[in-house]
Amino acid sequence: AVCRSTMNPVQQSTVVTPTINSVTIEWVGNPKGEWIAVLLIEGRPVREADAELLPRNRWSAKFHFLPPDKAFKTLILDYDSTKQRAPETHGVVDFSTLAREGRQFNQLYDKPVEIQTELFVGSEHNMGPWIGECPVMYMWCDTYDTDFWVEGFKHGLFFLPSPHIGCILCPNPPKKYCIDLLAKPAADWADFRKLRKYGKRFRLSVNFDFVGDLQKALDYHLKQEDGTWIDQPLIKNLDKIRTSSDQHGLVFCAFELWNITGEIPTLAAVDFGFGCNHAYHDYTMMTCQRDNTSCGHILTRCVGHLLSKCNYQLWYWGAKMDYMADYDKLGGSKMPNPHVHAMFQGKQLPGAKPVNPVAEFIQQGNALLPALSEEQQAAIKGAMATE
Repeated sequence: AVCRSTMNPVQQSTVVTPTINSVTIEWVGNPKGEWIAVLLIEGRPVREADAELLPRNRWSAKFHFLPPDKAFKTLILDYDSTKQRAPETHGVVDFSTLAREGRQFNQLYDKPVEIQTELFVGSEHNMGPWIGECPVMYMWCDTYDTDFWVEGFKHGLFFLPSPHIGCILCPNPPKKYCIDLLAKPAADWADFRKLRKYGKRFRLSVNFDFVGDLQKALDYHLKQEDGTWIDQPLIKNLDKIRTSSDQHGLVFCAFELWNITGEIPTLAAVDFGFGCNHAYHDYTMMTCQRDNTSCGHILTRCVGHLLSKCNYQLWYWGAKMDYMADYDKLGGSKMPNPHVHAMFQGKQLPGAKPVNPVAEFIQQGNALLPALSEEQQAAIKGAMATE
């Protein structure tokens, strides 16, 4: 739906395009200073948005995370950043967000959607910096479309199928726990007693059995946690996106840790994530060998080391949980959402170098543990064929 508003003196040029939870306002004009849009609720200013210059001297301002079917008023101000003059109001825009009932959501599961419309992201939204301004822990969507998912991944999102609330959740916490991979030398990741003590028992690989790893993770989390967001459509999507990396630049990895003490190597732990520009997004892990060797921590140390050596700058883990405190000393901290979003979108910290392929790094023998040999790979494949 598109509506027009009356503005002065740019009333002839204004176009307002609302959705169920957002609005885009476009107009033509030449400000003395800078255009700023101010959203009003019941006469009170609640948000500001800088205007973006478009072709043909058009300007655009956007507001997101709005409630559906609600009337709003927006002031278009000519703002002097030097504050030598007061802002001048060049127009007032009245609009209403669309009613939720008018948007046909995909029925993905047996249960209808039970989550706020304000937090929905769909094909009608152009993802941008506003993703980094999410006010709460989760956004949500209603599609398994891989093109949509690719766009979400590029903005630092992930997708958690959630049949219990009828939608796919997109975690997007305002404060994200991340490892600053520039904060400490890569060698610091090797400083772990159990890695030194048990390291000879293990080998590394990446994507040796990506789909099989995800299937094992599904079964693992069902057993360990009585539930999981991993489902078959998600596994299919991630593998499709992984195998089309040349089309979008996303690098999906399953880092595998293998115990080689037996005749046939056995899977000890797997860490799942994806790289985008100089940022890397961890999304789940499983520790198959549960004993005092701390396989999960050993693999985490290996992954942190190789991400650092391969020139990634930021490693995003999600909302901070208690166990993550162990990694504060390696550069872990809560980072503001806008900064993390910008890193996934291509922002680089000083000293950035091109990201190197992690698989080559492992095969060249540069990781903290040796790569799985061809003979060991053949033994595993033979065992898998008889299962």
